[in-house]
Order: sequence, then C-alpha cells, then structure tokens
Amino acid sequence: MGKLLETLRRIVQDEKRAAAEEEAPAEMPFIEVGPRRLVLGSPDVMAALPGTPTGVEVAFRRLPGREPAARIATELVAYHAPAGQGSLRYCELLGSLLEAAGKSALAGQVLLFTSQRGGTGTTTVVLNVGITAARQGKSVLVVEANADRPAVSERLGLPRGPGLAEVLAGHCAIERALHETAQVKMQVLPAGGPPGSAGAEALRSFVRQLRGQYDLVLIDAAPWGPALAALAPACEAVFLVVKGSEVESAEVAALTRQLPARGVPLAGTVLSGL
Repeated sequence: MGKLLETLRRIVQDEKRAAAEEEAPAEMPFIEVGPRRLVLGSPDVMAALPGTPTGVEVAFRRLPGREPAARIATELVAYHAPAGQGSLRYCELLGSLLEAAGKSALAGQVLLFTSQRGGTGTTTVVLNVGITAARQGKSVLVVEANADRPAVSERLGLPRGPGLAEVLAGHCAIERALHETAQVKMQVLPAGGPPGSAGAEALRSFVRQLRGQYDLVLIDAAPWGPALAALAPACEAVFLVVKGSEVESAEVAALTRQLPARGVPLAGTVLSGL
C-alpha cells in the first residue's frame, strides 16, 4: 500500500510540474541595437556569440546616394529630372565648357566659376554641371570656395564642415573633409569655417593635389576679387557666370577685358536666368 501511495504522489507532482512549464512563457531569442543604445541580447543569443561586446554604442549612417531627394534643392534639375529639357541644356553646356577649356574629354580638369557680383546663380550652374558630368560616369568634386555666401552644402543637404578652410589651415586631412552626395560619383568639399590666410602657393598646391584624384574639379567661387587672382592661373579655365539680362552691362564688359590681361584663363561666360 505504501508503494502505491508513493507512486501516486510522484504522478501528481509530475503533472503539476508539467502544467507549470506549459504556463510559463517560452523565452524568445532577441538581439537589440540602435542609435545611442547598448547592444542587448537574450542569454541564449549572447551565449552563442562568445566574445560579443556589450556596452558598445552603435549608430546609423545612410549609404552614399541614399539621401532623400527632398533634401536636394529643386533648382538642381539635372538630379530631379535627368531626362527633362533643363537637363539636356546642361549636357550641352558641359560639352561647351570642356571644349572651351581646351579638351573634348574629361581628364583631370579644374574649372573655376565666378561672377561680377553675387546672386547670378553660380552655385546652381556648378552643381547642375557637376551632376551632369557624374551621370556620364565621371568622378567629380565640387569645391565650395565662397566662404562669405556658401550655398553648395545647403543645396545638397550636407554638413557645412569640416571643409576647405580646415584643410588649407592644416587642421584637417582632405579625406576627412570630403562629403559624399546623393549623386553617385560626385563629392563635395564644403567651405568649412571662416577662411584663414592661406598663401598663393598653398592654394596652387591644393589644386594640383585635387587634379590627380578626379576627372573634373568644379570650384564654386565668390564674385571676382583679389583672393581669386592666385587661384585662377592654376585652373584649366575660368568661367564668368552672368545673368542673361546683364550680359551687355558695362561692368561685365570691363571684367571680361581685364581678366585675360591679368593672366587669368577666362574661357567664356555662362548665361544664367534665361
């Protein structure tokens, strides 16, 4: 009789234990990461990954070319509507610029774009030309050299620094100052902080360094002034961006006469706002 009661007692205990295990929720394996969040994982997951670091911060970085199109300024028609009439005009303009610069193909050319005064659309022209060249499979660098009124970074939704100022001052390697853009094969060197006092030779050396790394370097410069006089001769060509309504003005005519006389390789004018 005692053995029978002991057997029944074990059966009841086994049934209670089985019922309790059925009611307990099964542990789901998980691993969790996120911006500014520690790496977390369930015991079975972490046990299967010996040496997995905990307490490591992780962050998300968008891949080059994946920036939302809404961040790209609408006037950059070569990006938003590559098959549109405006983009076709920029294709024609790119061909004309290269021909005027003395070469029919892209081969490490540095082109500087300036104006007689601000507000002529220089940045719009430079970026559309750069996007057009990149879409043709060429490596392009846009240099934002207008420290007083930088607009390149804003048009592309990029940080303003570090950039040209930090590179010329020796505070930053150029590799750290380059920014990828939404357009594949096109990078930007933003203006960065306040301009320093880089000498003429430093500017010319900087241009020579860039020439060997890209098919085309486009410099978005400030309106013409003494600061550009040292940089312009190191470029293949200089182009003056002029509003169509001002192309016959006395100021523009005077500048187009003066620049070649000073040794500036002025290759022509680009009419904007037509």
